[in-house]
Amino acid sequence: MKTLGLIDHHDSFCDNLARYFKLLGVRVDQRQSNDLNSLTDIPSTWTHLCIGPGPGSPATVPYSIRMIELAYERLPILGVCLGHQCLAQVFGGNIIASPSIHHGKTSMLSTVPDPLFAGLPSSFRVGRYHSLAVDPYLFPRDLKIIATAQDSGEIMALRHRTYPSVGIQFHPESILTEYGSTLLENFIKSENH
Repeated sequence: MKTLGLIDHHDSFCDNLARYFKLLGVRVDQRQSNDLNSLTDIPSTWTHLCIGPGPGSPATVPYSIRMIELAYERLPILGVCLGHQCLAQVFGGNIIASPSIHHGKTSMLSTVPDPLFAGLPSSFRVGRYHSLAVDPYLFPRDLKIIATAQDSGEIMALRHRTYPSVGIQFHPESILTEYGSTLLENFIKSENH
């Protein structure tokens, strides 16, 4: 059985993510981002890591940044919303204010072929809950953009070119997102090198 480490930034969306993963047959080890004792190393039982959504910015969640630094060579990582921004920052990205605030808004996504979107249409609706975004003008070479919002052009998903790390700005667990469960299942199917 696969075991997911889920880093919770005190956000109710993390509980929804945990439920979705459990429905996919995944054991979930949910940890609070500010629990120093539980975030000193990657447990050997974890097969995957999800850095969940939450308030703040990557600068306010240093232990989540540390978990990515410890795990990216060892485990597939999914960053959701704040977690997506954390991934981008770890690999050299810049986080900026989004051109417009997107709390409870939907956008159509434009995707490129990627294992995360296997079996999905190239365009679908996603739920957005964010006011920060990854800067497209100072984008790291080690990452590639795999999805953008059709209405704003903002980066909605990225992937590391070498490691199995992927970030999504939108919320797959939101009722506003089409195919959210399939996205999470596709992530769980990913393996480390």
